[in-house]
Amino acid sequence: MYDMNVRNLIRACVPRKNPKEWVKGKCEDNTEKLDDIEKCYQCVDDFELPQNVTRDDVQALRRTCLPQPSLKFKAKRKCVKRLRVKEEIESCQACIQSYKLPEKPSCEEVNEMKRKCILERSGRELWTEPILQEDEEEDLS
Repeated sequence: MYDMNVRNLIRACVPRKNPKEWVKGKCEDNTEKLDDIEKCYQCVDDFELPQNVTRDDVQALRRTCLPQPSLKFKAKRKCVKRLRVKEEIESCQACIQSYKLPEKPSCEEVNEMKRKCILERSGRELWTEPILQEDEEEDLS
């Protein structure tokens, strides 16, 4: 109950951002294509919002106008999150950009791209214990 009261108090005191400007700021976060960004801006400008905007209104604006990020775009963002060195990030993003994916890739194909371009560079690939052969097990006894 306390958390809800604090949250409501903070919401009442903090000035609200203009919802359209906020969504316009998100247009660039979801795509690299200038054409899609311009379409998003135009959609936001044309979208009719009521006088008293609610959270649901802003969600409807986002769903209507924001472009869906492509698989490659999402993967490039993972490069930035997973890798630290600028050269590694650039190499990872170049790998993703040049990776050939079919029009509608399967999960396995997308995961293979991520494995080759992101996981192998990050060093965070899961380590699995090697399976010992029968004669190796006897040596350990």
